[in-house]
Amino acid sequence: MPPSVRSRVDNVVAWTERLMRWAPVTAATVEVARFDMQAIQRRGVRGTDYHNGPLAGWERWAYLLHRDHHRCVYCDTTGVALEQDHVVPRSRGGSDRIGNLVVSCRPCNEAKGTQSLAAYVAVAFGAFDPIKTPSVLDTDGVRPRMAGER
Repeated sequence: MPPSVRSRVDNVVAWTERLMRWAPVTAATVEVARFDMQAIQRRGVRGTDYHNGPLAGWERWAYLLHRDHHRCVYCDTTGVALEQDHVVPRSRGGSDRIGNLVVSCRPCNEAKGTQSLAAYVAVAFGAFDPIKTPSVLDTDGVRPRMAGER
């Protein structure tokens, strides 16, 4: 079993065991189904187009650079060495599918590390606390009044 699939199976088992502490489980059913992602994502594709896939003629890295316009998707930097980053880190169950890969500069890639995208963006770009976000100017127009402030 590939490591990415093994990781997902282990994750489901771990969560099932956690939930079983709170609610008794008397039976479990596992459904195994094969499905064709290409047929789902690219309806109506047939013949050699189906066989070759959506990236036919592209090397993965060349495709990523083209798609992301040769810039870091996090800081929009150009003209620096770029590398591949997993949006959902592999350590968190992310895959090597093209939809989970982006172009990143080394500083952003290292800063993101194994964080989720939401956690990285909140730290790197400063998540706004709605209580401290200016909403309306005071009548004298000097100091912004904060949301929730009277």
